[in-house]
Amino acid sequence: MRRIQQQGAASGLLERDGKAFRFRTPPPPAARRRWRRHFLVSKVRSTTRWFKHIVTFDNWLPYIARKVERRTGIPVELTPWERRAPLIFLWPRVIRVLRGRPEREDS
Repeated sequence: MRRIQQQGAASGLLERDGKAFRFRTPPPPAARRRWRRHFLVSKVRSTTRWFKHIVTFDNWLPYIARKVERRTGIPVELTPWERRAPLIFLWPRVIRVLRGRPEREDS
């Protein structure tokens, strides 16, 4: 990746900004909207897969809890009520996690 960025800088498309690179000219508004929509759709798709895990995995609750911890960095401690009836008592936490997720997730 670094080599591609250096080639972009050499061609004048990118410029170095400290340790990172950025475009010399900002992308047009249509391109920004297209990428914002792309990441929003991707976030929705990855989140809806959690519902598939409920149906396909036997021990789905700890799996999804680990997945949420790994993706968001938020520690997940389930209460006894959430463990007993997750489809009823986890909704407030699910909504908080979905609202608190960053628009873009850095790898």
